[in-house]
Amino acid sequence: MDLIKTGLIIAIGVTFYYLLLQWPTESNTREIVSQESLYNNDLNDSEYSLTEPLATFSDPDISKEEPVDIQGSYFEIENKDLALKIDSITGRFVYSELKNITKEKDGAAPFEIFGKTKSPDSFKENIYFANSGFYVQGEGYLKPNFSEILKNITDSGEIEYQLLGATERFDFVRKVRFPSTGYKISVEDSVLSKSNERLQLTPYVVIERDGSPVEEAGLMYTYLGPVFSSTNDTYEKYDFEDIKEAPYQNKSLGGWVALIQHYFLSAWVPNQSLEYLYQARYSNRSERFSLGYTSRESAVNYGDSVSTENVLYVGPKLPGQLAEIEKNLDLTVDYGFLWWLGKPMYWFLEL
Repeated sequence: MDLIKTGLIIAIGVTFYYLLLQWPTESNTREIVSQESLYNNDLNDSEYSLTEPLATFSDPDISKEEPVDIQGSYFEIENKDLALKIDSITGRFVYSELKNITKEKDGAAPFEIFGKTKSPDSFKENIYFANSGFYVQGEGYLKPNFSEILKNITDSGEIEYQLLGATERFDFVRKVRFPSTGYKISVEDSVLSKSNERLQLTPYVVIERDGSPVEEAGLMYTYLGPVFSSTNDTYEKYDFEDIKEAPYQNKSLGGWVALIQHYFLSAWVPNQSLEYLYQARYSNRSERFSLGYTSRESAVNYGDSVSTENVLYVGPKLPGQLAEIEKNLDLTVDYGFLWWLGKPMYWFLEL
């Protein structure tokens, strides 16, 4: 009996120590580093990325691809915990900085999620980003060409940014709302048609990333890849190798999609009362995986507008904040077979 008790005490102690060792460390809030040092327009993306639109409900075999332009022109938005860069041409969230979490213990450099990636084998650079908006079947994603940004503090204390853009056929508005702290971002995209032809617009969200591994401390293997939540399965891992073998596709009422790594994730969460087509695929040209969802397309004529709203989360796996966004999103915190020890310990560390 004493041997069993001793074994349990040792197991609990080792687990608790491991969680303490791996928990992200914080540093004082610092200014965002200059965008010149982040992006020098040297990302080789002259071929084609996987920016082929995700399939629609009515046209699941669409295979239009568009080139990616890394222009180096960005709008910066932030709250006390999170800073983001939005590409002015495409509207992509191309960089994220966790302002109060450092890459290394007692270090100064902030932890980054979105941004450049590099293959350890080929040393080829790629990019990890998220985006939302609309596309036209047969044409591809609509580029909002944002040229103006407005900032406002709401009565509830939220920080609201409004980005405005225009093309020959459309006017674009994106409203991004932050709480003053935390990693939840509400993203509302609206488009107004100025075209004389009737067009079918499909709302979408997407996360794109290559398969480059994340540098991690410790000896245990941690999962890097997509997770889907739907009415069929509240927590479904469909990893990068699965996607290469066969694209993922699943209809669901509500749900969410996430790309998880050790203690951190990015996720898109839609309105839970609507139906979506969740998807993932791989592009040999861009060498990136694409995961996201679309909702039903809308027909617009001249003067018509359409909007879509989604929640983007970019940050650490904080069960309390994740569960507030959507009840199953905290399942991205994988405690493993010692969940009965890990969950209360995680809760204690979050405090």
